[in-house]
Amino acid sequence: MSQEVLAMRYAEGVFTANNCQKSLLQDVQILEDMLTENHDFRTLTTVPTIRAELRLDVFKEMSNKGVFGQSALNILRVLTDNGRLPLLPNVLNALRTLDAMTKGEVRVDAVFALEPNQDDINNLKKQLAGRYGEQLNIHISTDKNLLAGVVIRVGNEVLDNSLIHTVNNIFERH
Repeated sequence: MSQEVLAMRYAEGVFTANNCQKSLLQDVQILEDMLTENHDFRTLTTVPTIRAELRLDVFKEMSNKGVFGQSALNILRVLTDNGRLPLLPNVLNALRTLDAMTKGEVRVDAVFALEPNQDDINNLKKQLAGRYGEQLNIHISTDKNLLAGVVIRVGNEVLDNSLIHTVNNIFERH
């Protein structure tokens, strides 16, 4: 089972169980920011040698100090208890996708190898609107590891136009 499908299952459970969607989305944003900006938090969630009990104690303490709310603690607890904490970024993305779907929007994550210019973004919007409709919620980011191209995720669908993907396809055919 792919990580995206597994992450969506966790996200659906959290999304359905959460009574206060606004607080859930606030906690999703906090966790996304912490993964991006806080080296210690990223280490705590990714290093496999850290014991689950220690992780949970740290997460509870962070929640008690108001760093994030109960929704974030619940997400972290479920993933830690099931040995799925490395899925956290995928689960957060899936929660964003579910939120967009409830609003009638289509969430699009476009990861470019280089910072796109406005023409690139406009062309992307035009192409995606023709396929997915006008209600697009597009999030643009960059990843220098791609070398060239773009990877676009629309819900659980991935459109990979990266150089790495193209080269791999060439080698697989020969």
